[in-house]
Amino acid sequence: MNELPTRVADKIRRSACGCWIWVACRNNQGYGLVRHGQKTTLAHRAVYELLIGKIPPDLQCDHLCRNRYCVNPAHIELVTGRDNVLRGIGPTAENARKTHCKKGHELSGKNLSVRYDKRGKAGRFCLACRAENQRLAYSKNRAKHNRQRLERRHRQRLRDRQKAFEF
Repeated sequence: MNELPTRVADKIRRSACGCWIWVACRNNQGYGLVRHGQKTTLAHRAVYELLIGKIPPDLQCDHLCRNRYCVNPAHIELVTGRDNVLRGIGPTAENARKTHCKKGHELSGKNLSVRYDKRGKAGRFCLACRAENQRLAYSKNRAKHNRQRLERRHRQRLRDRQKAFEF
């Protein structure tokens, strides 16, 4: 921390767990903000660049300590955006870690299907559960389906009789 400019170092407090807590301005997600060069940037990125070096544009900072206030470069690892999301605790990461559906079927191989919503986002679902749900839905509506089938047969017989009488 000795190599940091005074205006940055004054905004950092060391905690017992080794985190360097940013005590100045924070954004609505809890990340520290600092003026770095000609623009406002995230404090952990600015401190990392000041002490370690430039961050490649295709990499993101992953807080290994899971503390958004922390700007300690020893607690930051540069990873791809995908890795950063999958290491997290959000719904995307939680769903990616699932190996079985709610009913215990394995989510892999021929039992796994991918579905895309209207926005193009992919979602995984269990084919065994889908087949079971379709069977249940069909059995619930079996009487309706049988009545419809009988009505179709009846209409077909009427059409056949009319054709038989046409010359």
